[in-house]
Amino acid sequence: MTHGVQSGEWRRYGFGGPPEPWPHGAQRDLDRLATSYYLEILESRSEVAKSHPSDDVAQRVEELFTTATRHKHEIDYTLRHWATPVERARVEVASVRGVRTLPLEEFLLGVKRNALEPDELVTAVRLTPSGGAQTFMKVGPRNAMVIAVCSLALVVDRERGEVRAAFGSAAPVVRVVRASLEDAEAFPEQVAAAASPIDDVRGTAAYRRHALRVLTARALERCLA
Repeated sequence: MTHGVQSGEWRRYGFGGPPEPWPHGAQRDLDRLATSYYLEILESRSEVAKSHPSDDVAQRVEELFTTATRHKHEIDYTLRHWATPVERARVEVASVRGVRTLPLEEFLLGVKRNALEPDELVTAVRLTPSGGAQTFMKVGPRNAMVIAVCSLALVVDRERGEVRAAFGSAAPVVRVVRASLEDAEAFPEQVAAAASPIDDVRGTAAYRRHALRVLTARALERCLA
């Protein structure tokens, strides 16, 4: 039994992407809707296949299924990899020796490297949600499941009086950049300066820095509105 997505409910959060900006509780609701939409399309795809549809109908159903799958994965990736750094995530690890907790920035050490000891397992990731407006953006060569040229998550935390951003594909690990709300105007340049991008087949280092400036400015415009 799947949850029926009411007309307009999905689009309330922006089909295929986070709200602009995310209100409090939107991450939970968006994850629920993404899963629900995917299951509805999956069920419909199976029913249509049994009816021996025309080639045009079959092609359209496959296009919808592909889109639903892509958006589900994009949202999963956003929630699990980018909502966490800007929301002060802490990683709990355990072994027979005991339990310890590390800030996410200290847990991530480099490309495919983390702070786990050989006998440790990750047992939890704990967040302290700010409830502030937040958003996620990325630049990619095409609108599909593909590694981003660069990406950015940003939150405006009015309670703390600060803005935080985390970016990807522009440094060996996810980095968090912080500034006071009073310094928000200079934040795009601060984010770009914190990056250490490389040249590769997806884009140059210079382009990645430029893209981070643009994404940060747009994200601030959304979240400060």
